[in-house]
Amino acid sequence: MSDPYSALRDDYERTHDKLHAVEERLDALRDSHRALVEAPWLVWSNEHEAWWRPNSSGYTVHVDNAGRYTHEEAMKIQTEASYRGNCTAGVPPEIAVLSQAGHDALTTARTLEADDD
Repeated sequence: MSDPYSALRDDYERTHDKLHAVEERLDALRDSHRALVEAPWLVWSNEHEAWWRPNSSGYTVHVDNAGRYTHEEAMKIQTEASYRGNCTAGVPPEIAVLSQAGHDALTTARTLEADDD
């Protein structure tokens, strides 16, 4: 006599496995997002053709001397500059740029995510 619930158990197990895979993917995406947001950011000034220095205190053409900002700070600088209306030919005056350290952290998070697949 065959088990009438066998097909239901199989469907349940497949659905459970798929849900587990989705949860793992979501965790990996959260890790990537966290790496991106927590990473240091720089701000490039198109207006001055230089990097913002630390603490918004002037500009430098040397990236090593550029300030490192939180994601929130860099986005605020970029947004406020755009609201001032300093865009020339549609080019924003200030641009938030992910630092090399941030890029490395994001790459590591994505590599770990790919290894989990």
